[in-house]
Amino acid sequence: MKADIADWLARELRVAKSLDASVPLTGRPNWAAGVLAAAVQAADQPDCAPDLIALVTDVASDDLRWEEGHRVFQKVRDETLRLASRENQRTCLLVLSIAESTAKVVYNSSGQPAPFDADSGTVLVRRAAELAVLLDDARATDLLWRAVRGRPRARSAS
Repeated sequence: MKADIADWLARELRVAKSLDASVPLTGRPNWAAGVLAAAVQAADQPDCAPDLIALVTDVASDDLRWEEGHRVFQKVRDETLRLASRENQRTCLLVLSIAESTAKVVYNSSGQPAPFDADSGTVLVRRAAELAVLLDDARATDLLWRAVRGRPRARSAS
């Protein structure tokens, strides 16, 4: 099935599953980190837990650290819960949700016991679509679409 951007933006489950399933097992952490990086760039909220985002991407980039994904997920979840009660945090909360899913994908790739739900990558794809819809910006949508398809665009020097 060819994934269609309109169906992705409609958060069609079949499209999210297809996009998730198309990622090779060995490349899942880098793919997830790429989606997170695209989300951070698209959201353009530099104050949205930058240290936690950096931690997630650092762990994703080092296969010797993938087992840390469980602990990293919990740190991100704690921040998500802390921000959930505040107003005007929807964009940051979606970025953190993408970071949570990224940490889950990373941990699941480690082969350690007690993995997170097998659909963590599918949830990641759906959260990226949710962020694209929220931002309602063609550039952000393109950036996120390319990332979920595993074809990130180089960051422009703007």
